[in-house]
Amino acid sequence: MDKIFKVNKKLSYCMAIITVVSLISGIMFTFILKESDYNKVTESLNTFMESVINNELNYGLSLKSNLVTNIIYVFIIWGLGISFIGLPIILFLYFIKVFSIGFTISSIMLNYGLKGLVYSFIYIFPHNILNVFIFGFLSLYSVIYSFRLSSSFFKKESIDFKPILNKHKYVLLVALLGVIITSLYGTYIMPYMLKIVLKFLK
Repeated sequence: MDKIFKVNKKLSYCMAIITVVSLISGIMFTFILKESDYNKVTESLNTFMESVINNELNYGLSLKSNLVTNIIYVFIIWGLGISFIGLPIILFLYFIKVFSIGFTISSIMLNYGLKGLVYSFIYIFPHNILNVFIFGFLSLYSVIYSFRLSSSFFKKESIDFKPILNKHKYVLLVALLGVIITSLYGTYIMPYMLKIVLKFLK
């Protein structure tokens, strides 16, 4: 039991390090973009901001896109947790998830200066921050499950995985509920809050 705790503790530290590194990597990546790619990012941001302020967002399509993306991500990470090869892929997927948030923050701030600090805060808080915790929790638990599965297989240990799998299913349900809530917030409430700020700071 003590050995499992130590393994879980090390994996928790590993996840924390990955979170910080991926966030910083996403922020720094904006500075090394080619001019053509940076212009595309700027155009995309401006189009989104104009759509928000002019009430031209397609909320149904946006919600569908957010839900589908997040739910697929949840199922992939959860599914990899019950496979032998899941551990490195789970960590990579989590890295990409946090990386994209860091990239979004830096892109908004570079394009809108000091205003971008406020815009990026509204764009990521609280739903994207919650997503980091949700996917971090899901990834950590999936990595732990995958580690235990691989360890028992190679060491030929007999472990009752039924209670562990039941917990794994519970984690899946919590993660799904979490991303549904954050997707709803990101689709309907975030644009409304952003619109108010855009009009105020314009």
